[in-house]
Amino acid sequence: MANDHRQESRLLDGGKTIWPARYWKRGDIDGAIAHLEKSLRLKFDVLESHNSLTYALFRKGDADAAIAEAHVALNFDPDNGGTHAVLGMALMTKGLLDEAIAQLSKRLRFS
Repeated sequence: MANDHRQESRLLDGGKTIWPARYWKRGDIDGAIAHLEKSLRLKFDVLESHNSLTYALFRKGDADAAIAEAHVALNFDPDNGGTHAVLGMALMTKGLLDEAIAQLSKRLRFS
């Protein structure tokens, strides 16, 4: 899957790979989100992109979008502990504590 993501990045950046992490280093969360959304428009079934987008949306403070994207990511890999963790944190920010605890517990089970 990582090779698919690299290929998509090359398509997006005119042959030059720019990983979303480079946006993080610059503090450009919006740039990372835009990059990941473009990547997913080219190839929707890349789990790494969905997971990264979930985290980016959460970091931006968009809990609703992070929750929605986490559910998409979990459709691809229901045992992904990292996605369950971000989903749990996003749910917590919305005050949905019982649901957050359930997701964070899954994180522990799958890590």
